[in-house]
Amino acid sequence: MKTIRHILVCSLLAGVSHFSFSQSCSAVSFKKLFYENDSTMFADNTLTYLNTTTDSSYLLGGSQVVRTDLTGTINWTGGANYAGTDAIPYFSPDGRYFVLQGNFKFINIDASQNVLWQKYLVDTTCYCMHPKHITQTSDGGFIITGYKSVNDTTFYRNRIFVVKTNSTGDTLWTKTIAKTTYDNDGYYAQETTDGGFLVLANVTYDVNSLPDYKIGIIKLNSAGQEQWYKTSSHSIYYMAPIAGLKTADSTCTIVSSTDSITTGTYFLKIKENGNIVFDTIYMSKKFNGGILQQTNGNYLIGMQDSLSTIDGNNRSILYSIVYKGAAEENIPIVAIQPTCDNGYILAGNSAQFAYDCAMCGSHYSYFHFYSYLIKTDSTLQDVQLPSAINELTMENGELIIYPNPSSGNFIIESRGKNQESRIRIYNVLGEVVFQTTNNKQQTTIDLTDEAKGIYFVQITTTDHKIINKKIVVQ
Repeated sequence: MKTIRHILVCSLLAGVSHFSFSQSCSAVSFKKLFYENDSTMFADNTLTYLNTTTDSSYLLGGSQVVRTDLTGTINWTGGANYAGTDAIPYFSPDGRYFVLQGNFKFINIDASQNVLWQKYLVDTTCYCMHPKHITQTSDGGFIITGYKSVNDTTFYRNRIFVVKTNSTGDTLWTKTIAKTTYDNDGYYAQETTDGGFLVLANVTYDVNSLPDYKIGIIKLNSAGQEQWYKTSSHSIYYMAPIAGLKTADSTCTIVSSTDSITTGTYFLKIKENGNIVFDTIYMSKKFNGGILQQTNGNYLIGMQDSLSTIDGNNRSILYSIVYKGAAEENIPIVAIQPTCDNGYILAGNSAQFAYDCAMCGSHYSYFHFYSYLIKTDSTLQDVQLPSAINELTMENGELIIYPNPSSGNFIIESRGKNQESRIRIYNVLGEVVFQTTNNKQQTTIDLTDEAKGIYFVQITTTDHKIINKKIVVQ
């Protein structure tokens, strides 16, 4: 049975490196339950992207774009303006804030999220262009990678799509690449020392009428013309994400989960021309998604629901740390960044089995989803959650629903400070069956005209806090 694999691929960046902090800041550590979702099969809110800025803040992304201060307190959220899985926040080495959205909409904002300029990098009216990565190049411009869907006369196939812009977001050139007639999904591009670019993609091949997926590595020159193409020796999972990391010695690393009976982490280092320096497999340690090279040359890799420190010379695992969540679950670390006090900021998303639904027509399993933001010191030790772990409940109080189960009439009560909120109720298909705006402490809901079963209540406050609850109608 194939297992889902996450892949990180690294290429070189000429003239631009990870920015360094000009001064130290006050040391702080915390662990925050950033999002909590009691929903159906998928989480409504997640943390995926982390940016440490040079102006004492963190720029976060995933289901929405959020800016926090160094204590993890939210300064602002982009809300619907920058929502969705295609919204990628980016803090550039020259100190600017950006958001990259679906159809390659490129937005430059300031630290207060005021829009300075916005541009569409492609001329299209369809929502068929999906960006995956952005990084600044040595000329002050940007290289942006993703994929677009094209009609090949039978049905739509994905094609690698690369855009090069100048510093103000004007398109200099675009490149559409297909190495096979099947899906080719672009995920990452980075500048090389000769001014060209390495582009990484998930490329699908047909092997004896069965799909096989490889990491495709494409070398482009500075004008976007293809120079060579190579593939990984190991297969990857369909739609496995690919991200980038520049190593201190100007080489590249690839990290992935192997496809075996016991899932392992595959750690690979390559030179700029694609030649392999080393490869190592850590058995029984599935890769989660986060990777960072420390200043001493060692690596931090999120694998098997822990964060492992890897010796940069002999690739041995020096030690692993497990971070515990609100339900005492292990938190898979999906993103890692250094901080100005020589510590680290981590993001992780976990899921806990909640219950089975036998009344839903079909058999469904439901999960409780958590997203965490964790700030550690240089030792990376776990941090205790505060006693009031849910930062997203109503201020000074608790949200309750009663009676539950109910006959369809029930009350939503906020036992705390009143504030205006939007209430939406969804059925198990994700359809909105009720919605209202409310500023009362108690709200009476009538779902007696709806079918019996499980419904999901989502409350969004004016300061963008989100609470998810479930109600059973019987």
